[in-house]
Amino acid sequence: MADQPRWLLVGRVTSPFGILGEVRVTLASEFPEQFPKRPLFIGETKRRATVRSIRRHGHEALLRLEGVDTRDSAELLRGEELFIAAEDAAPLPPGRFFIYQLIDLSVVTDDGQDFGRIKDVLTMPANDVLVVDKGGREVLLPVISDVVQSIDLEKGHVIVHLLPGLV
Repeated sequence: MADQPRWLLVGRVTSPFGILGEVRVTLASEFPEQFPKRPLFIGETKRRATVRSIRRHGHEALLRLEGVDTRDSAELLRGEELFIAAEDAAPLPPGRFFIYQLIDLSVVTDDGQDFGRIKDVLTMPANDVLVVDKGGREVLLPVISDVVQSIDLEKGHVIVHLLPGLV
């Protein structure tokens, strides 16, 4: 199982919004309401930012940061990734996992066969997809109840049911 990373991606700035320094953010977190309670860190250098306000805007969020008060200053954030410190992450509900927790777990079929190891998780609109390294070959498995039977972090494996035609 992968070690806990120091930083967790929570969003990406896509564009300025309005003239007062607000930015539009594509969310990578299901808990944006917690942003004002935790410091955000911007970009590769992880420069610290304080959240003034956040509000939902469709499938995105509109974010105001301390010191970003004009459209021009908001424009400088375009494309930047937003992070929180991993230790500040909100606890997840039972049965939910951070992506880093799934990386390198072994994948075992429901009939006990070793299938491979998870090397990545793709976040897609309909459902997440496990990218499994099966002996040097990449296999994509949808994270749906018909396929993923159980995830056991303590045992370090995911049990899957391979539907006909899936592999």
